[in-house]
Amino acid sequence: MSRMASLGLVAVVAASALGVLACSGASGGGGGGSTPPPVEQDSGGPTPEPAQEAGVDAPGPSCGNVTCGGTCCAAGQTCQAGQCTSPAPTPSCQAPGGSCSVNTDCCTSGPNELQGAVCISNDGECHAKCQTGSDCESGCCAAVQGESYGVCAAATECCVAPGGACTSTASCCQGSTAGAYGASCISNDNACHSICYGNSDCASGCCAAVTGESWGVCAAASNC
Repeated sequence: MSRMASLGLVAVVAASALGVLACSGASGGGGGGSTPPPVEQDSGGPTPEPAQEAGVDAPGPSCGNVTCGGTCCAAGQTCQAGQCTSPAPTPSCQAPGGSCSVNTDCCTSGPNELQGAVCISNDGECHAKCQTGSDCESGCCAAVQGESYGVCAAATECCVAPGGACTSTASCCQGSTAGAYGASCISNDNACHSICYGNSDCASGCCAAVTGESWGVCAAASNC
């Protein structure tokens, strides 16, 4: 018997006012020597700006956007009914891994949702759609009941747990799902078995020897 050396995870954001001179002229009387009245000058204060019509955008020399009712609106704002108004925020969506209750909660475009995304009821999270494991960072494109597409999921969702049918060790789960030492596909029964080094490593109490290997696999007690 032989085992695979390693496991490959399988597909499952007014300018300043000028002082204005106001003058009054005398009527041209008959006398040629009359002295005209002196020219009167105003107090020199700024001339009030003309009132701005409410609701009308108006540029301001020192305002980078528009002024509205005498106020400089912030970038992105517009003047509506005499008030600076911000545009309505774009509704947010959940990226893969985000919580959801319906498919419309999930983002349908983006670098991680090239084929769209759906809400999976098993975990209440958004998952990117896929066709094969190569579509997913985890290498796992898990089947979705009743659908022609799969969804990207954790690698453990696509591997075979100990006791499950297999054709190679690559399809067997590794890590905590398989036990302390991983798992191997055994040709005797074409099933994944947890690797062990002693009977105490197995729930059955049986660590069966594997020909040509320094380790064994957990098996039914009858095999020991």
